[in-house]
Amino acid sequence: MAHADEGWGRRWLPNVGLIVTRDSANEGNTRGTGIGLEGTYTYFIGSLAPVPDSEGMGMYQSAFRTALDRLLTVEAGFFAQAELANAFGSPDSIQPRFSIGGQAGGFLGVELGFDYRAPGNGWAGTGSFHVAPFLSLGAFSVALRIPTVSFKFDGSDRAPFDEELTVVVKIAPLPLLAMILDWDTVFNPESGDDR
Repeated sequence: MAHADEGWGRRWLPNVGLIVTRDSANEGNTRGTGIGLEGTYTYFIGSLAPVPDSEGMGMYQSAFRTALDRLLTVEAGFFAQAELANAFGSPDSIQPRFSIGGQAGGFLGVELGFDYRAPGNGWAGTGSFHVAPFLSLGAFSVALRIPTVSFKFDGSDRAPFDEELTVVVKIAPLPLLAMILDWDTVFNPESGDDR
């Protein structure tokens, strides 16, 4: 969930975030709280916000227009996540989990991809399809991972995949840096080269 970041309008933008998860498993399967990193590489297609005549726009109108533009930005791209599930449990209960896939949306969107949970805690190495609708406010996003069909890679029991609430906070809001370093190009994409 590093999603509708502080940039828009026909450009690729990378980002990195801290990911924290909490699963809803029953007591027998609980993995507790997970922690890890998420990276995204996103193409901002453009904003659905209507383009007003900027002549005579006051400071507050301009700020509102900028916020509306960011909120209604449409994006598509890729994500990768690496997480230690049950990171605060006993050492033998910690399980590495990896996810990779594509994402699309903006303020609201969805991630689709593949999850792999490494063997551990008595479970087999287990794969699953990754489905996670998200709500993004730029430097902060929330997603709900929904359990889907899972499959194991050895003879042990499959690890459970349960609903998980996922929160991402950007470590380095790279699009914001781009905005500071190249203000005019960000607000007026036609005035500079696409990135």
